[in-house]
Amino acid sequence: MIVGAIAMVALSTGVQADRERSGTWSTDRGASGTYSGQSERSGNSVNRNQSVTTEGGRTFSRSSQTEFDRQTGEVNSTVTGPGGRTRTSTGTVDREEGTLNRTITGQSGRSVDATTSVDRENKSVGTTYSTQNGKSVSTDTSRNEGGGRSTTVTGPRGDQRTIQSTTSVDRDAGTATRTMTGPGGRSGSVTINPGD
Repeated sequence: MIVGAIAMVALSTGVQADRERSGTWSTDRGASGTYSGQSERSGNSVNRNQSVTTEGGRTFSRSSQTEFDRQTGEVNSTVTGPGGRTRTSTGTVDREEGTLNRTITGQSGRSVDATTSVDRENKSVGTTYSTQNGKSVSTDTSRNEGGGRSTTVTGPRGDQRTIQSTTSVDRDAGTATRTMTGPGGRSGSVTINPGD
C-alpha cells in the first residue's frame, strides 16, 4: 500500500522513462521515510524499480519488466514485489478496440484472466478479473472534475466499494500530496518531497 501510493505520487510529479527520482515522504498519521524510483526504456522494453524505506529502517521494493511488440500487440511483464513475490502477465493489446486481454500468474502458480477496456470518451478504464473457478472481480476507474480519480471495485457477489483519490502539487514548496478516501469516509494521505 505504501509503495503503491508513493509510486503514484512520484509519477504525478514527473518520473518518466530513463529518469531517476528520490526524496522523502510523510503521511497524515505521522509516518515518514525515504523513497527512490528509476525507469529505463530500451527498445520495446521498460524496466522500473521502486523502493520505499520507513523511518524504522524497513524497506519495501518493487520492480517490473515489460516488453511490448508494437507489430503484434503482444505484452509480457514480470513484477516482483516485497518479499520477492513474483507475478507474470502475458497478453495482447487491441488498439482498435481499446482492450488488453491477458493472463496473470502469481507466485503459487494460480492464474486469472483479465480484460481491460479503455473508454477514451468518458475517460474511464475498466478491468474484469476472472478466476479458474468462474468467480470474477471488476474495477472501474474514472477521472473526476479537478483531476481526481474514482475507483469502484465490484466483488464476486456484487458488493461494491469506491475509493476516491486526488493528487495536488505545491510547486512553491516542491511537494505533492495524494489523498485517498474509502468507504465510510475513511481517508489518508501521503506527501512526497522529491530531491531531498
